[in-house]
Amino acid sequence: MKAGPVYVLDLDQTIVGNVTWVNLKYNIAMYAESIGLIADGKALLRPWFVDAIAALIRPHFAEFFAHAKKQGARVFVYTSSETTWATYVIEIVEELIGLTFDRPLFTRANARAVDPSVLVDPKNGSKSMSLIRDAIEKSIGRALVPEHVVIVDDNLGVWDRGDVARYQFVTCPPYAYKAFVDPFDGFYPNVVSHPEIARMLMKANNSTGIAMYNPLGGLQMRYQWCVTTLANITREYEWHKNDEFWLQMRLCGVKGCKARTSLTRTPTRSRAEPPPPPRA
Repeated sequence: MKAGPVYVLDLDQTIVGNVTWVNLKYNIAMYAESIGLIADGKALLRPWFVDAIAALIRPHFAEFFAHAKKQGARVFVYTSSETTWATYVIEIVEELIGLTFDRPLFTRANARAVDPSVLVDPKNGSKSMSLIRDAIEKSIGRALVPEHVVIVDDNLGVWDRGDVARYQFVTCPPYAYKAFVDPFDGFYPNVVSHPEIARMLMKANNSTGIAMYNPLGGLQMRYQWCVTTLANITREYEWHKNDEFWLQMRLCGVKGCKARTSLTRTPTRSRAEPPPPPRA
């Protein structure tokens, strides 16, 4: 039987959408666990995370994955995210779609450190097949053939330029859909009032542009804030539900998709659908 292709897929904004809110809740839980405020952060998060990750999985990805597996493909994840966080998200994705990525999972630990002060990095990006090639070959039991390796990522700039020229590279439009998770829900006041966690919330306020309410200000204030924030996020990102990137990847194959300009553009909105509002 002819060996199928080897897919190397990015995670954030390629397989799943914008993880801002779930990542914030995760960081709060992990820090609270590390200082003894809660016993098991991941167990505490699970009820929220399963629903949130289910909403964040890019449309048609499960269909693409199942089709790729039927074709004998091997599918690996290569993300710049931190290992523990990425593994947690990937395992939930696997549970939800009923399919398993090939191992090992490649994360920030398998990427080069890039100096953020260097505008044009001489190493040409943090991700490189040279850093993971041996592990993939060991996993699949054969040498990689560049023509049969398909890299899918929303960010060309993080890759070694030699890889982009050598392998089959498909640049997808960033899937920026957000799933809102109340960062305070499930935590006792001694957690959300901790100075370091308060700093995390302030940082999130600055990065998301959405004003955080005082978590100790009462249930009415909290619910009003949740409703308003959810409405704003839904209005801004709802149009991503019509994203067809993985559908096109499944239907037209790699070579056909590489030639289709629609795969390198943001999905087109309906004429009747208003554009997302500007950030405050």
